[in-house]
Formats: sequence, structure tokens, C-alpha cells
Amino acid sequence: QIKTVQYNSTVDIIKAAQFSESNASDMLHSFDYAFSLSSFNHDGLGRYNEPVCADADLVSTRLVKRLLKPGGILFLSVPVGRDALIWNTLRVYGDVRLPLILKSFQVQKRFGSMPYQTVGGRISNPVFLLLPYSEEECH
Repeated sequence: QIKTVQYNSTVDIIKAAQFSESNASDMLHSFDYAFSLSSFNHDGLGRYNEPVCADADLVSTRLVKRLLKPGGILFLSVPVGRDALIWNTLRVYGDVRLPLILKSFQVQKRFGSMPYQTVGGRISNPVFLLLPYSEEECH
């Protein structure tokens, strides 16, 4: 079974506005895999009519950790470079923010991408293959 959370999409399985920690309790520990490919870096910036929340990306990452089965895998891709917030478009993850979004996970593998120039400097969009730390291991 495949489920998706989208802001604006023709795939209408679960809409982001209807999906939150409070109503996801029936799905806890039920997914083998989760994919966030250039998604969490937009969370909480208001661009897609979602509520503005400075830490929505971190909240989303923690929620996905709770939705994964033990041994489940998160494939995460976010822009990596010098820490930046390009309002209201995206966050770039660097020395400060990248450890925060990865905090609950063990990086198993990082698949690289070629850096490219943007307004905020040079960034890349690697894909991280992440395993959740157990509650006892969480750093």
C-alpha cells in the first residue's frame, strides 16, 4: 500500500492539511519506507498555504520517525549548503540545521548530487538513507 502527503496534487490520498501528529496515531509504526524528496525543506514557510511554523521541518521529521516500523527507512533529500532561509521558498541545511533534521536518525548512506549555484550560494540535493534511532539510542 502506498500513501502520500501532498500540498497541491492530483494524488488525493492524504492532504497535508488533514495530516498531523494528532490524527496520525492510527498509522504509528506502520510504514516500511518513507520518502521526503525536497519536501520538508518547504514545511512551515506558508508557500503552500500551510500555517507558518519555524520548526515544521523538524516536526515533520519526528512524525515520520514515529510512522516508520522498527527497521523502517526514510529517504530524505533536502538542499545542503550554507544554512539559509529563502523566504518563503525553502530552507538550505548546513552546519546548524542539518544535524537538527537528522537528529533522530542514523545516516546509513548519502547519495551525492552535483552542487549548483543559487541566490543563497552553492547547494546540492543529496539523498540520505536514514534509519531511526530507537528511543534509547536517540541523541
